[in-house]
Amino acid sequence: MINQKLFTTFALFTSMTLSSYTHALDLNAGDYDPAPAGTTIGNLYHQNGLYNSLYSGSHAVPGVNKLHTQISIVSLMHYMDIGGKLAVPVAILPFGQGSSTVMGNSMGRDQGLSDLIVGIPFWAYNNPKQQTYFVVAPFLYIPTGSYDANHAVNLGHNRYRGLLQLAFSTQVCPKIKLDIAADTTVHGKNSDAVGGGTLSQKLGYQLQTSAR
Repeated sequence: MINQKLFTTFALFTSMTLSSYTHALDLNAGDYDPAPAGTTIGNLYHQNGLYNSLYSGSHAVPGVNKLHTQISIVSLMHYMDIGGKLAVPVAILPFGQGSSTVMGNSMGRDQGLSDLIVGIPFWAYNNPKQQTYFVVAPFLYIPTGSYDANHAVNLGHNRYRGLLQLAFSTQVCPKIKLDIAADTTVHGKNSDAVGGGTLSQKLGYQLQTSAR
């Protein structure tokens, strides 16, 4: 028997895990090395994830607990000159499926689209000769994803989110480059949250670095 508190805890965990690929923008090495204006790039990614433990607070939930996700992400970007600055309007759409089990009981599955992400990063500082760049990147998450408050597994968030990422990239020596990015996420409210009521969330922050 799964009590309501555990159901809500698990549903929120599932929602955040399924959407971890859009919860913050992960920085891959070289993401903000620019292409020339006029370049159009399409990408397709796929991630298969299997999680086999669940915690309620600091305590492990006993029994068989699994979360299996198969998520793909398609993105389209076009580099262009806007007011003398290089910019790249981008659209990102995750899709796929996820299923879960808690304490040996199936919590269901969801498949379809997740929330659409649109943004327009622009290069506030662009020095190809020195391989040094500073990018300001605003993004908006639009609640287009599959969502049902009566289901524990959802690919969508049922709320708008805004994210601002600042990224710096430079060549520190002839064969080594350094990337640093910081972002903050503002979450809208989900007035039809799983388990009832309204879900609100504080500002989220992330700092990432990479050397290549």
